[in-house]
Amino acid sequence: MFCRNCGYLVPDGCEYCPKCGCRASDIFDDLNTAPRRSAAAKFRYSSHLSLTGWFSFRGRLSRKDYWIRLIILTLLFMAPAYTIYLCTDDQGNIRSVSAAVLALAMISALITAHLSLWTRRLHDLNLPGWWTAILFLLSFIPMAFQIICVMLGCLPGRSGTNAYGPDPAA
Repeated sequence: MFCRNCGYLVPDGCEYCPKCGCRASDIFDDLNTAPRRSAAAKFRYSSHLSLTGWFSFRGRLSRKDYWIRLIILTLLFMAPAYTIYLCTDDQGNIRSVSAAVLALAMISALITAHLSLWTRRLHDLNLPGWWTAILFLLSFIPMAFQIICVMLGCLPGRSGTNAYGPDPAA
């Protein structure tokens, strides 16, 4: 079966695409019967550029996909940080409340995407997702956030199918 979103060959019996997280209802038996994909969907890493799978807490994530998404999230975190910088004056007072609220909404969405990234990476290590809460609390210790991100990106995932889905590297 093939995923409608990314074209990935999905193993039989999967409820979600292991690559992008699409539901089984969006998976087709034959790539030729699937709707035409856009030029962006034909791009190999288009699933990283679409919103699909960024907020999913199900499935597994390979190290390569983890690093690509981590870099994208790191770059995206600069936009709200710069917006907050522009919204404050020299004394730290907020000049534009609406821009600050927008920046905080963007930050909360990016944190949710980051927690999803950690959860799916933990699933690849065959660890339960609630460990994300422990890692999130530990990330408030100075330098712990960077150590956690590098640790999750360097540890090899469990090969083969585990309780969280098929091997994403396969």
